[in-house]
Amino acid sequence: MTRPGRPQWLTTLLVVWVAQLIAIMGMSLVIPFLPLYLVHDLGVDERAARTWSGLLAGANFVCAAVAAPFWGGQADRRGPKLMTLRALLGLALAIWLMGRARSPGELLVYRLIQGMLGGFVSAAIALVGSAVPREHVGGALGFLQTAMTVGWLVGPLAGGAVSDRLGFRMTFQCTGAMLLVAAALVGLLVREPPRPAPSEESGYLANLKLLRHQPALRGVMATVFLSSGAVMMLNPQLPLLVTEMLPGRADVAAVVGLVTAAPALTSMVAAPLWGRAGDRYGHGRVLPMALACGSLLHPWGALVAAPWQLILLRAGVGIGSAAISPAAHALVAQQVAETRTAGAFSLLASAQMLGAAIGPMLGGGVAQWIGIRPLFLMSAIVLALAAATAARAAGAARRIAPPAPQPDSDSS
Repeated sequence: MTRPGRPQWLTTLLVVWVAQLIAIMGMSLVIPFLPLYLVHDLGVDERAARTWSGLLAGANFVCAAVAAPFWGGQADRRGPKLMTLRALLGLALAIWLMGRARSPGELLVYRLIQGMLGGFVSAAIALVGSAVPREHVGGALGFLQTAMTVGWLVGPLAGGAVSDRLGFRMTFQCTGAMLLVAAALVGLLVREPPRPAPSEESGYLANLKLLRHQPALRGVMATVFLSSGAVMMLNPQLPLLVTEMLPGRADVAAVVGLVTAAPALTSMVAAPLWGRAGDRYGHGRVLPMALACGSLLHPWGALVAAPWQLILLRAGVGIGSAAISPAAHALVAQQVAETRTAGAFSLLASAQMLGAAIGPMLGGGVAQWIGIRPLFLMSAIVLALAAATAARAAGAARRIAPPAPQPDSDSS
């Protein structure tokens, strides 16, 4: 229930923030530990586990990318709150099933189900975007992103402790219960604002048709695809780089945790600031600037000689990457009709998922061929291309922006 004096959209934002924190913490309790689950519970040898881990990650992202436009169309037709609840319940079911898997093939099937029934993050973004006044969208989405950051920061730490005490299978059950709690919060406390009647041009194919008529959306999708691929081609290789710098050390896992956490910590602080800056100065300016910062920082990773240098570099990268999602979604929200926002956001989710699927495969091949450090240079080049693409998308958005309303001359 809304507290007197608090606007309903702020209540929605706070409830969805808490629900997203719970959901991301729950998913990060189990997802980082899938390779260990394969080895310890499903009896897969370590060499085969590397292949299965890649399949489990990539298949989920590909399925999610294919399904996202469909669920986005349903959100435009039936409302983003219902799709948020559907995604949370679908995730709870898929993760519960993963905890009961008896073979790696069965686990792969459940990961495919997770990809097809998921889409919680894009649904939550659409729910907040539909409730928050347009002048506050950037700041709200930046604030919402901090829930993801905190969840991915705390979840793996808690997941390791829970798995050590209760085992991996019980950790899956705990995650399913957490997702049900998040669904209950959204179902009981979020009230959708009155929505315009859904457009007849909604649904899977209609969402894809948006690309033909929205050059800014095409540009932002390309930007999100490139930036996601640039990040994911590098991230899976960082633990191996730390191992190279600390041969034989017993505390390698702890150092890897710090390297992983560094961008999350700075993103948590920077995301709301970037969002408010975009609301004030324009998201079309903020997005290329943030990507350019990442492009300038990444090459230094090829020169790091000690883990503390890598930690500092990753912290700087986190500041820039914090702007990408809020700015991209806010820029798209300004370009499409309110009845098509969820569908447009689902296309961004598809682009992000495809980048996340292709990036690790490309990075792994390059690292096996010429080593890990050149990946920093490759990532910088891709981020520079993403920055140029974002600048073009912002230019397209300005060209098709509706004229400002003129004051009524008869109102004096």
